[in-house]
Amino acid sequence: MNSRFLLITFFASGVFYSCRKNNQEDKIPEWNKTTDFPGIGRQNAVAFSIGQKGYMGLGNGDVTAVYSDLWEFNTTDHTWIQKADFPGTHRAAPTGFSIGNKGYVVNGLCNCNDFWEYDPLSKIQWSKKADFPISGLYYTVAFVINGKAYVGAGIKDGTIQKSIWEYDPQLDKWTQKNDFPGTPIDAAVAFSIADKGYFATGNQIMGTSKALWQYEPASDTWTKKADYPFKTFGAVGFSVNGKGYIGLSGTGFWKYDPNSDTWSKASDFKGGSRTGAKAFVIKDTAYVGLGTSNYTVYPQDIWTFSNN
Repeated sequence: MNSRFLLITFFASGVFYSCRKNNQEDKIPEWNKTTDFPGIGRQNAVAFSIGQKGYMGLGNGDVTAVYSDLWEFNTTDHTWIQKADFPGTHRAAPTGFSIGNKGYVVNGLCNCNDFWEYDPLSKIQWSKKADFPISGLYYTVAFVINGKAYVGAGIKDGTIQKSIWEYDPQLDKWTQKNDFPGTPIDAAVAFSIADKGYFATGNQIMGTSKALWQYEPASDTWTKKADYPFKTFGAVGFSVNGKGYIGLSGTGFWKYDPNSDTWSKASDFKGGSRTGAKAFVIKDTAYVGLGTSNYTVYPQDIWTFSNN
């Protein structure tokens, strides 16, 4: 097994309204601690949101500690409730995402390609869906655009990949899209803004990356954008209010503006640097946590990132 595996976001006066709007836009998002994750601390978990609730689970500690539990976070009272365990093949470093009111878990370090859908309103909760086309692929990324997921890159049998696959939940079908055009990569981050996906950083055959690429599903094309300020892998990424955020893994947090194609420094994460953290977003608030600070310590803290 690759040793790197261990290491491995009105008032009546028109003048008053204008000033208020500008102040809201200029307000710097802040970090605040919320309720700790109640399960065992871990890295490489899955995280997704459905409605007003967030979900975290699965993932791993070291190579011998692999988890299948799933936890639901209620943003109203900031409490966690354990849900049905993931029933699929035992795996480390899986990938999670949500489409509409369903969550999904795919890939991971295992001799498997089973793909699962989570429905919080169903008595069964977990349902097996169409197998992912590649078996044993892990450290993949995923972003969702217009009701479809785009999943790919990662590593398989020690070889880093560049294939990208589209999942249509209406058809329960995977379709191969144009390959990621950069250097093959794993342990990258991805997020979506409007109708475009973004794919950044990650581990390469030789060193790490700071490249940012934009994907447009309508034309199935990739466009190189402004580099992230640092080379890194195992970071965490998400989008809030039309901006992309990437951080942790020793780099602080940085904001990407797709309109100007520029990066700027964002508020520093208060929980300390870590690798393999995860995030889910509900409305305009990101919830970030887990990961590992030194590959023996696995913090359980969860932090919110919002300008509310």
